[in-house]
Order: sequence, then structure tokens, then C-alpha cells
Amino acid sequence: MLLGFACSRSPLARLPEVSVPLELTPAAEKREREVEQAMGAAGAPGRPDAGDGSGPAATAPAGRSGPGQGPHGRAPDPPALSSRRQYELELRYTRGRVELVSAVERTFERPRTTARRMGRFAIELWIGLELVDRVRFDFPLLGAEESKDGGLERGLVTSQKVLVPATDRPTRALLVDRATGEEIELPWPPVESTDAPADDVAE
Repeated sequence: MLLGFACSRSPLARLPEVSVPLELTPAAEKREREVEQAMGAAGAPGRPDAGDGSGPAATAPAGRSGPGQGPHGRAPDPPALSSRRQYELELRYTRGRVELVSAVERTFERPRTTARRMGRFAIELWIGLELVDRVRFDFPLLGAEESKDGGLERGLVTSQKVLVPATDRPTRALLVDRATGEEIELPWPPVESTDAPADDVAE
């Protein structure tokens, strides 16, 4: 009993409870700040600037690259259009300069869906800040000429025919050189409706 009484009178039994707050070490605090900064730069999910589709649709800031996009940050391809009516555009590359040579409207038996392929050049159809369709293409022999000295070869003359959906939605058409960021405004629609018979020359 004396032993039990002595233990109950021990100074340790009378010490008050102490609550010590959990604090991060300086190294942990630094790491926490780095993670927060990285998440802020990337955009948290659900924020308008997150870029993950969970926020509202983004519109790019106005820039020199046409309706709201810059040469290194263009809008992604929209859903491909499908149409029996197509504009056959003949484009010519002459010593670094691109121009529209001719345009003919053609009607096919079955709808043609815009192909999604790689290419240095593109024809973009816009209505306001909305990209309606994009048709990418290349000029024959241009890649071989560029590889001669690692730069653009100014002596090449070549041409290409491109099919573009004959849709009435767009109000603006751009010919884009993705390598240089250069853009050329094209007339839209490029020709009056002629309903010419289709052939398979332009693919």
C-alpha cells in the first residue's frame, strides 16, 4: 500500500498534458511550396485554365495568328466535317511564296470526310473564334528541298490540289504555314456554286 501511495504522489502523475502542434520542417515546407507552385502553373482540375476539359471552353488570347491563336499554340482539330460538296483548291508554292491558283466546286456521289493527317501547311475554316475545320497538306518535293541546307529552299516551284468541305458555316478561311507562322487570308467561299461533276484527281 505504501508503494502504491508513493507512486500516486509521483511528480510525473501531476504533470499537465501538453499538446505539441505538428509543424513541417524547413525542407518539407519548401517542398510543399514547390508542389503548390507547380499545380498553380499547370492549372488545377476544374479551373477554367486547367486545360483538362473540366472547366469552361477556353478561348485563346488574340494574337497575330488570325482568330485567337499563335503560331506555336493553335487550336486542336475539331470534329471532321463530312460533305458531298467539296472545293478543290489548287495551291502553288513558288520560291517560298504560297498562292491560290484556282478553285472549283465538286459534288461526289458519297460524302467525303476531312482526313486528319500531318502536314506543314493547313487550310483553316473559322467562324468568329471557333475553328470549323482544318485540312493539312504538304507540297511535293518541298521536304527534300528543305533538307539540303537545313533551311527553306527558295528555288522550288511546286503545286498541290486540296479538297476542302464546301460548307456555308465558316466566314473566314486561312492558309497557314505552320513552320513560319505565316497566314494568308483566302476568299470564302472561294467560288460561286457551280456544281461541277466530281472526279478523283484531288485526294
